[in-house]
Amino acid sequence: MLTTGGLILGIVALAVLWFAFLWLAICFILSRVSGWARLRQLYRTGPFEGPTVTFSGRVGPSKYRGVLIGGATSAGLYLNVAAPFRIGAGPVLIPWHEITVSPPSGGLISVVTFDFPRAGTGLQVQETVASKVLQWRGGHH
Repeated sequence: MLTTGGLILGIVALAVLWFAFLWLAICFILSRVSGWARLRQLYRTGPFEGPTVTFSGRVGPSKYRGVLIGGATSAGLYLNVAAPFRIGAGPVLIPWHEITVSPPSGGLISVVTFDFPRAGTGLQVQETVASKVLQWRGGHH
């Protein structure tokens, strides 16, 4: 027969397992909805050599608040997601010839869109982030 302590421990263990399952499911779904899964199929990469910045933005329709990691070289735009949000996502290096960069939007907060037509998704970031990444593209740190 279970004691009260054993019952509580069992409930806590089930709650932790349930939370882990939900976390995995949400991250997996987010990677599919945002288009990150397709980016990984096309542009998977390893560790990035160069400066990076952590920022907020949208990948497809999905908001990533303060967990996107970006960098750039002459080879392409590097994107990643901070752990523990990386499940279903991961590092990509998108060649510049596969990216269309829009001019900054007007409005209170100016936004730049990096379109990735082959992947069917894009990245929207504040102009300040985009300008920093685009400077790195040219080798200016």
